Amino acid sequence: SSSSSSSSLVSAAVADAVVSYLASTFEGGDAAVMDAAAPPVTPLSVDRLQAARLYCGLLEFGYFAAALEARCHAAGIEIGQDSSAMIAHADSLPEEQLRQMCAVQSADGWWGAVRHVGTVFGLAPNDDSFDSFGLPFPGLAVTISQIQMEPAANLLEHFNTPGTAARLAGRSTDQNPPSEGSLPDADLVSFELGLFRRLLLEAAVYGAVLFRAEQHVEQQFGYKLACRREREAHAGQPPL
Repeated sequence: SSSSSSSSLVSAAVADAVVSYLASTFEGGDAAVMDAAAPPVTPLSVDRLQAARLYCGLLEFGYFAAALEARCHAAGIEIGQDSSAMIAHADSLPEEQLRQMCAVQSADGWWGAVRHVGTVFGLAPNDDSFDSFGLPFPGLAVTISQIQMEPAANLLEHFNTPGTAARLAGRSTDQNPPSEGSLPDADLVSFELGLFRRLLLEAAVYGAVLFRAEQHVEQQFGYKLACRREREAHAGQPPL
């Protein structure tokens, strides 16, 4: 089993933690559609930015799972083929420490991840190309761990019809603009449920591999990576 684990991107314990966590990320909608046994071709729609934020949330969880596994190894805790030992150790840690473990620590690691996610989901990039400290896709400054996925017909009840914003802009001198302007414009992307699950699994694996890459760079090469929090503190300021 050692040879199979060494050739895998993540260990069996981390994979178990990720699969268990993924089952909790979908909420609302049709219960039959959300069931784990639902056909993989079930078509669902989701807001584009929310989908990207969820991808980031799963990336962070994968990062956390790898960090937790490393802590267990350092503490001499034996980890089996599932995540039970890791979960038990996590229960003994302070909440603030768990939060810190979820956040990608290096600036380059996080900026690279955000650039990847924003490009994959087609988000609007940072308008200020001169702000080297700002996130390449500002909408991903917030990540989420749960998402509302429903058939498109249900979700569209909460959005304007496409093109509403453009129509209202052309009638901006109206004294009484139509009430439809109070709703956001729809920017939905459609996924087959099985494919979206696999996309989120990819996100978690990305996060776990990113943690290992950070550790490898610092421990094997002695290179100190720039801190993400320090870069975020300089966002919107002139370059150093």
